[in-house]
Amino acid sequence: MASISDKTKQKIDEWIKRSGRNQYGDSKDTVYAGGNPLFDERSAKLKDRYEHILGKHPELKEEEAGDDAKKKTMHAGGNPSFDERKPGG
Repeated sequence: MASISDKTKQKIDEWIKRSGRNQYGDSKDTVYAGGNPLFDERSAKLKDRYEHILGKHPELKEEEAGDDAKKKTMHAGGNPSFDERKPGG
């Protein structure tokens, strides 16, 4: 994952505080096998806390400048000129 901006980290920290979640973005009463959800047993390494949270809550990611240009519009039926109110499209 690309580096996470300070703005996004601040947004995540504010969201955690506002929503009453634990430091990993889960409900306060969550218990983890092994004690830490950041520990990857396959690699024996710790994942970044913010990457972990964004993986579970991608809506918290800040859009970087220019991301709007990358977005694509989806049209029901796949064709923007199709009019379902008219017979035959």
